[in-house]
Amino acid sequence: MFSDCMNLKTPPQNIVLDNVGYADSMFFNCLNLTNIPQMHITNKCTCISWMFSNCNNLTDINFNNVNIWGQYVFANCYNLHTIRMNNIHSNNMHNMFIYCRGVRDIILTNIDYFGTNAMMTYLIYHCDNLNNFTISNFYAANCVSYAGGEFADDYMHVKTFNLYD
Repeated sequence: MFSDCMNLKTPPQNIVLDNVGYADSMFFNCLNLTNIPQMHITNKCTCISWMFSNCNNLTDINFNNVNIWGQYVFANCYNLHTIRMNNIHSNNMHNMFIYCRGVRDIILTNIDYFGTNAMMTYLIYHCDNLNNFTISNFYAANCVSYAGGEFADDYMHVKTFNLYD
């Protein structure tokens, strides 16, 4: 939809994806995008992979009440500093923040991971400046298979790693 709109700074507000099946790469490579609009993404939208990848001018993310089905959603967003996600319903968070080298704080709250297989590998891979990684109220009752490397060596440099139920 807006992929490769390199001069787009401010996207349309209040994007509703109620009847959209795929929204992958929606803002991919929008190098000057500075913020993420309020979005309503229902479970009918089955893929948002690469949605904000390569949006290098994003600095903060506040995602609330969103269904996420996709990988690499925020990959290569180098200037991200803070990521807050609350009330997220997901089955695939693989490589979600990979190469977000500038991110300092990731706070994930009320995550309902409904997938049956672990798809969170390399979630924070090469988030080299990450100081605080907090997960609270993470629910994954249906997950019967873990890859064994959900965070791999990704968390080794994190100063504060908090996991709350």
